Amino acid sequence: MKWRVRGVALHIHPALALMAAVALALGEGKMLAVFAPALLLHEAAHLAAAHFLGVRVEAVELMPFGAAVRMENLWRVRAGQLAAVALAGPAMNFALLLLCAALAWVRILPDAWAVLCVKANASILLFNLLPALPLDGGRALFGALQRPRAGVWAGRALACILCALCAAGVIWQRRVNLTFLFCAAYLFASGEKELEQAQGASILSLYGRWQELGSRGALPMRALAVPDTILASQALRHLRTRRVHLLYVFDAGMRLLGTLDEAGLRQWLESDGQPSAGNALKALTERSHGTNAGRDL
Repeated sequence: MKWRVRGVALHIHPALALMAAVALALGEGKMLAVFAPALLLHEAAHLAAAHFLGVRVEAVELMPFGAAVRMENLWRVRAGQLAAVALAGPAMNFALLLLCAALAWVRILPDAWAVLCVKANASILLFNLLPALPLDGGRALFGALQRPRAGVWAGRALACILCALCAAGVIWQRRVNLTFLFCAAYLFASGEKELEQAQGASILSLYGRWQELGSRGALPMRALAVPDTILASQALRHLRTRRVHLLYVFDAGMRLLGTLDEAGLRQWLESDGQPSAGNALKALTERSHGTNAGRDL
């Protein structure tokens, strides 16, 4: 089911109602009653932080294993913005955890409900702070390091651990932990999408570099040494947002053949047939010489 609220798409997975019914049938109604508000307030904190920092929100997805706020490509925003939006959710759960403990202390909230609320918020908080993509801790850490591929592999490793824990539960407790299975599936499925977004951010940033330079006044320089046999699609993986790149192209004998600046990178990416860096450098040199000869005439 899909709705749109103030320009933000709301997606509700059809299996969500089924999972809620299963939880009620298994006697987990109380945990569902405290887990759902904790999760919704977690996502609401992401929305509020994104709105405050000017990050555009595209959609909110409610799924059987949780919820997710889909924002514009977060790999394009500044590291501080990314960290603030990512950590707003866990911060909300920490505040709710403290609030529940305080209400129980003054005897406003019954101890049994307080324990459930603390458990729900603590589990959401700790799981989302794990350093793996696409979890909040992973976005904050690997966004600052500009290492999305490492974050995706960390997410896959975490998914394998969750699958192992689920298998252990079946062997020793004769019980299948559906939460672990759903979370593992989510981590596996989201990995490629994270890499696509990171790569897309590099391309968009490459074509919008002049605007970035004009708005910020200065950008850090990143020099890379590449072999003349590397393809454009391979070189693209090494580009970073909010950086000006200069590629030094070397042959097999480690002789410097030339350099590719940002303009050369764009022309290389736009060329047909995905030529190697050496061929792209040769084409740019010939084009430059042809332009100079035309000027002389």
